[in-house]
Amino acid sequence: MLGVRHLPDAQIAFVDTPGLHRGHARALNRAMNRTAAAALEDADLAVLVLEAGHWTEDDEHVLDRIRRAGRKTLAAVNKVDRLRSRERLRPYLAELARRHEFAEIVPLSALKGHNVDALARAIAKHLPESPPLFPAEQVTDRGRDFRIAETIREKLTLELDREVIGRAHV
Repeated sequence: MLGVRHLPDAQIAFVDTPGLHRGHARALNRAMNRTAAAALEDADLAVLVLEAGHWTEDDEHVLDRIRRAGRKTLAAVNKVDRLRSRERLRPYLAELARRHEFAEIVPLSALKGHNVDALARAIAKHLPESPPLFPAEQVTDRGRDFRIAETIREKLTLELDREVIGRAHV
């Protein structure tokens, strides 16, 4: 799915891809990995979205794939509002900078809208110059019906995950 963000002096096309998965046993995971890897190869810039204060094996796996693709990368460190102490953020950002030479690291809270515009400006700064690819009124490549169906699928998937995980812990 494609999302377009229009700025006064830039246009950003976001490509929403499935996540990269380490498990290759299931055909669905292999298909999602192929889709995400192809999108990464075609991208001008990669944005690695991380949860503030956390680094997982999956994060390392995704960063490794980005390294192999040789893409310039920004780190978007989300959920900074959830950190109990801002003092935890500084060492986390320093460790992140040691892991990879990110073009920029942008801490933000998408939920509260904190620094979201700064992330958009950082992304725009690292994209190649080109004429706009989309009309000013276009914000996605998908119609209303698809977006509604996608929202319903997302809610059902989250609910199913809670149900399955809840039963697994019983």
